[in-house]
Amino acid sequence: MSNPFSTTFGIEPLNYIERITETKKVIEDFSSDFPSNFVYLITGLRGSGKTVLMTNIANHFLSKEDWIVINVGPKTNLFENIASEIYENSKLKYKFLKAELNFSFSGISLTIKGDNPVSSVFVLIKKMLDILNKKNIKVLITIDEIHNSDEIKTFIEAYQTLIRDKYKIMLLMTGLYDNIYKLQENKSLTFLYRAPKIMVGPLSIASISFNYQKYLNVNENVALQMAKLTKGYAYAYQVLGYLFYENKIKNLTMN
Repeated sequence: MSNPFSTTFGIEPLNYIERITETKKVIEDFSSDFPSNFVYLITGLRGSGKTVLMTNIANHFLSKEDWIVINVGPKTNLFENIASEIYENSKLKYKFLKAELNFSFSGISLTIKGDNPVSSVFVLIKKMLDILNKKNIKVLITIDEIHNSDEIKTFIEAYQTLIRDKYKIMLLMTGLYDNIYKLQENKSLTFLYRAPKIMVGPLSIASISFNYQKYLNVNENVALQMAKLTKGYAYAYQVLGYLFYENKIKNLTMN
């Protein structure tokens, strides 16, 4: 058996301790025919498990036939990446080939039959979303570790117009509290200020201890001591477990 613990950021490990309440809240809201929120912000300290929580939620929708999930980086050309990801999605590509969209960027060349040429990537995205809306397909965009950059601000401003135009496009983002706060201070991003925030706190010490016993075959006392050392930090939980598994350690010596 391979090591059940992972030291790679953002990867959902085999022994992921699910944050049931937070996960259920976002999934139920996004899945509703009339979502109360189209955006959720996941925030917390470094190593608290923000990215893994986002990944877990994204994986839920990734398994649904009527959803597509697009993961983009905060420092990339967001609009081009989103358009490209929608177009290249294996569930949807045939739909856009039939639509004959007309645009060229990042190696994609498309034509919109019987319509004027597309003037921008944003217009192209709207036309793609028109097609998806007719097929009742929803889109989830995830952005990890957002910060107060021109790229993010421009994207969020544009995203507001998509929501106003009733496109079925949800947004899930993670970020440190200070970075999110700086973005919310921008007067043109007031809708972001109203977006619900999920504060990722420490994992349950009892849950960590249980998993250490299960995956490391250590006794209850050692597992509890290990769990307390992590202070509930998701990344610390993974690192400590990884080291114990790799080195076949069964006891914890406290100096």
